[in-house]
Amino acid sequence: MWIQRLFIHGKRRKLGLGPLRLVTLAEARDAAIANRKVAWAGGDPRTKRRSSVPTFEQAVAKVFAMHRANWTERHAGQWISTLRMYAFPGIGRNRVDRIRSADVMGVLMPI
Repeated sequence: MWIQRLFIHGKRRKLGLGPLRLVTLAEARDAAIANRKVAWAGGDPRTKRRSSVPTFEQAVAKVFAMHRANWTERHAGQWISTLRMYAFPGIGRNRVDRIRSADVMGVLMPI
């Protein structure tokens, strides 16, 4: 396995570039250079792999759709209204894998 070590957002990370049997040295070097350029520009080369991670709002919509049939109209309305009022402004557009405890506390403390 080809492995690249580089710093992403100030943290040392290891990225897999592919198995030795399938990826040539030249291909691994090209991928490493592309990853390095993205990291130096302040991006994260791993985002291609994580593009399917939903935002908090998208995750809430999925959970709401799953449970809506079992909730009363009043409960469903209160549940989504509370999230829209308190959580969405602070963390709604964040991907769920990027939400930290401090973000959750930032939403809960004013309440």
